[in-house]
Amino acid sequence: ERSKFLAKWIDIYSWDKIKEEIINLAKKRLTKDNILKYLSSPIRLEFLVALAVKSKFPNVRVIPNYPYDDEGLPISTAGGVGDKGDIECYEDINGILIEVTMSEGRTQTVMEVWPIARHLEEFSKNTENPMCYFIAPSIFRDSVRQIEFVKEKDKLAILPKTIEEFLVHIDTKDALYCTSEK
Repeated sequence: ERSKFLAKWIDIYSWDKIKEEIINLAKKRLTKDNILKYLSSPIRLEFLVALAVKSKFPNVRVIPNYPYDDEGLPISTAGGVGDKGDIECYEDINGILIEVTMSEGRTQTVMEVWPIARHLEEFSKNTENPMCYFIAPSIFRDSVRQIEFVKEKDKLAILPKTIEEFLVHIDTKDALYCTSEK
């Protein structure tokens, strides 16, 4: 059902519109879209990133974990229920977890990195070659330090990217799966 809803919304929102709306979020601008304006920024980001990935990589299985209404619109963010991440993606044998947030600064560091590590550990139990994208309007330097610590200590592949960096990344790559910053 989630796949059908993603396909429905990709038919409604073109790649250019999805990209425009995600950039609005990155720049903290309001949307003028008659549907998206009713979604808070964190919910809108999660929804649009799921659409962006499915739009750019149609063969990737995209499973957003947000609760949704009967039209497939999210009613809240995923919220880490059951130690699941925001968006689970499967590309061949590779598992990609995508964690998104609108938080920045110290709040981002305190509220995001440890749960992301926990979600990726859980996700890795059921997939080969797991990795995670951490996407935010900006990446706070303390968050980068925590991510480096988790990479070194727990051998977890987490790639922090600003919203705009992630858009460029998926717009220029042939595959979603990537384990290096390059």
